[in-house]
Amino acid sequence: MGSEPAISSELNADGRIVTTHSVVRFTVLRASPKCPSFRKGDVFYVRQHMLDTDVSAVRNFCYHTLSDLYAVYGRVRQSPVGGKEAMDCRDKAMVRFEVERLADETAEIGRSAASRPQSQPPAEGATT
Repeated sequence: MGSEPAISSELNADGRIVTTHSVVRFTVLRASPKCPSFRKGDVFYVRQHMLDTDVSAVRNFCYHTLSDLYAVYGRVRQSPVGGKEAMDCRDKAMVRFEVERLADETAEIGRSAASRPQSQPPAEGATT
């Protein structure tokens, strides 16, 4: 029988892991007024492979754009700090993004009990 390798990260009281992770910033350099999701100057981040919506003004993400950005994210994440790449969205290049590798951060990751939704949607077929 093998044993599990020891985890070198610390656990908080709420069960979240404290770890060092990569940070990638996405900045909208150009956006058509016809784009329903992004505006010039919008910024959002991916930390430890998670879209950090807490610090983003963007609330509606285009699924196609997220798919396209994933490949660029993978390349930029592996680059040295300060590495950048730009890309246009596939929908007639309505949006141009700059994707930049930032310095690593130490932070809590994972969901805590406090971050879970307080209410659930009504059950299917329920009347209000």
